Amino acid sequence: MSQKTARVIITILSVLIILLLIIVIIAARQTRMTPPPEPTPEIIESTPEPTPEIIEVRSIRIILASDEVVKGAKFQPEIIIQPENATDKFYEIHSDDESVLQVQGRLMIAIDVGTAKLTATASNGVIGTVTVTVLPPALESLSFIDDEITLSIGDTLTLVPNITPSDAQLEEEIEYSSDNENVATVTELGMVTAVGAGSATITAKAGEVNAEFRVTVIVPVRYINIIMNRRVYSVGNQAEFTIQVDPPNATNAEVRVEYSGASVTPTGDTTFICNAPGEVSLTFTAENSTSTSITITVHDLQALADEVHRLTNIERANLGLSQLGRNQALTQTALVRANEIVTFFSHTRPNGSECFTAFEENNVQYRHAGENLAAGQRSPAEAVQSWMDSPGHRENIVNINFGQMGVGVVMDNDGRLYWTQTFTD
Repeated sequence: MSQKTARVIITILSVLIILLLIIVIIAARQTRMTPPPEPTPEIIESTPEPTPEIIEVRSIRIILASDEVVKGAKFQPEIIIQPENATDKFYEIHSDDESVLQVQGRLMIAIDVGTAKLTATASNGVIGTVTVTVLPPALESLSFIDDEITLSIGDTLTLVPNITPSDAQLEEEIEYSSDNENVATVTELGMVTAVGAGSATITAKAGEVNAEFRVTVIVPVRYINIIMNRRVYSVGNQAEFTIQVDPPNATNAEVRVEYSGASVTPTGDTTFICNAPGEVSLTFTAENSTSTSITITVHDLQALADEVHRLTNIERANLGLSQLGRNQALTQTALVRANEIVTFFSHTRPNGSECFTAFEENNVQYRHAGENLAAGQRSPAEAVQSWMDSPGHRENIVNINFGQMGVGVVMDNDGRLYWTQTFTD
């Protein structure tokens, strides 16, 4: 086959293919352009819905289990709306006093004692009301600040029990009783009176709740009496006292002793040694604080004698006279005579001899001698002044023939001081 023949065949085939594509396209267009048949319309008849009937609320009621509730209670009232098929059953509820009765949603809370009115209001304005009374809470317990107390006979005390809770409602009045009215009585108002020594239990009762209070009654010490044989002592003396309490049957009769002032050393419950001159105060105190005090004087007898010597020489110096010297033998003689005049106040000795025999007994040598005596003076100054005021005694003090002097001071069991002066040339 020649190339020319081949080209003719290819050309013919190409023309045939093109013709075939044109035919397919024309057929497709004719298919799309043909509309589907229209449906036959259907006629439907509709009936309008009726308007719904509105049923109004005619009444609203608040139903409570009780119109009295206890403070702190929480409750939900029942709300009844009539008619039952009311269209709109929505309602609101409120309290006219939220400080008494508080509304929290549908829950009611009793806040405080009092009354409050609850109001339920329907949507159409219909209302229902109820009055609620909030009562105090029930009593839980009674108690006292102290469980016990000590009273003296004749004392009174009004009991005021604590109530828990503090605003509790008392169903009954508090009743008081004593289990021992010989010790303590109690009135219906709670006033306790101590009538005798001992112990008693006071009971406060309200219904089934009670509290107890213990009372101890004592016989108080009213007075402390101190007995001492004297109130004046010398250094080194032992002093003794006796304590008496009134009344004798006092419950707490123990007495405490305290010392102040000049030094002393207690040697027992009722004795002490005087250590130094001066005043000593003794304070006696009972357990109920009743107290009494006494004061004693403690002398240093040697110091008193020295002071008499000094004051005597001052009197002589005022008159331009020589000073009187100390003499141990004369001092011993003066002490002998001081002790003798405690029982026999005289210039005659207890054995009936003259006072000057005491000089001889103590080996005192003299050409001129004299003696001054005094009793009861409370100080050297008083003793010397009493002698200076007495002509006979003054004559001894200012006698120009005397150059030596002894002084003796002693004290009797009553604390009275006795003074002697012995003189020689």
